[in-house]
Amino acid sequence: MLTPKTVPIILSGMKPVPGATPPTMTKTMSIPAAGKLYFGLSKNGSYAAADRGEIPWIRVGRLKRVPIAAMERRLEQTNSK
Repeated sequence: MLTPKTVPIILSGMKPVPGATPPTMTKTMSIPAAGKLYFGLSKNGSYAAADRGEIPWIRVGRLKRVPIAAMERRLEQTNSK
C-alpha cells in the first residue's frame, strides 16, 4: 500500500519539521494531495470526495486537512470488508 513515506514530499503536501532530527513529517495533508495519493483524483474530484465523506478531513483554522492516520484506517476498514 502507498504511504506518504513512499511519495515525494512535494506530491504529498507534507513538509519537514524544522529542527527535528531525523526529519519528521506532518500528520496531515491537503485534500487534493490525499485524493491524488490514495485515489488518483484531480483537485476538484478530491474536494467532491471529501464533501461526500469518502475522504476524512478536519478544519485547522481556515484550512481543510486530511489526517493521515484517519485515511489509513478508512482504507484498512474498506480492505477488510
